Amino acid sequence: MNRTPFQHLLAGECARATAGARPLSTLLVAIDQFDKYNETYGYAAGDRVLTAVVAAVAAAADRPGDVVARLAGNRIAVLLPETSFPAAS
Repeated sequence: MNRTPFQHLLAGECARATAGARPLSTLLVAIDQFDKYNETYGYAAGDRVLTAVVAAVAAAADRPGDVVARLAGNRIAVLLPETSFPAAS
């Protein structure tokens, strides 16, 4: 999933969580020094790394309703419905 569908899903989940007074957590993951990696190894290699990182994050966020999305560049978002801050950290 990319940024636009994620933003729509996030808005809906925020409304649902607010209406039901339920927890909702969102994680933002950024890969440090990623531009340097792309410059050194090329954009194709960088895309393979991003694909592997997204797959690893998605494997950890495996409950129904958990969503992993690539926002832009080296940023990945994870939406965790029904998850409190302590449980998400």
